[in-house]
Amino acid sequence: MALTHDLLREVLRPAVRTLAPARLEEVEQALASAGSSGRAEAFRRWSRPSTPGRIGRRISGRVRRG
Repeated sequence: MALTHDLLREVLRPAVRTLAPARLEEVEQALASAGSSGRAEAFRRWSRPSTPGRIGRRISGRVRRG
């Protein structure tokens, strides 16, 4: 199980995060049509950046450099 988790976290998540928004929408639609809306929602939660990452990017965008 740990190997699967590591593979998802270290390989698949970075690859998914490079997809264009239109491609992500296609993946979500495919998941929803193949199973349930719960799968698509789980994918959305899994693929989005972590809260500390989002907060860090917001903060770094507001810091003046120079």
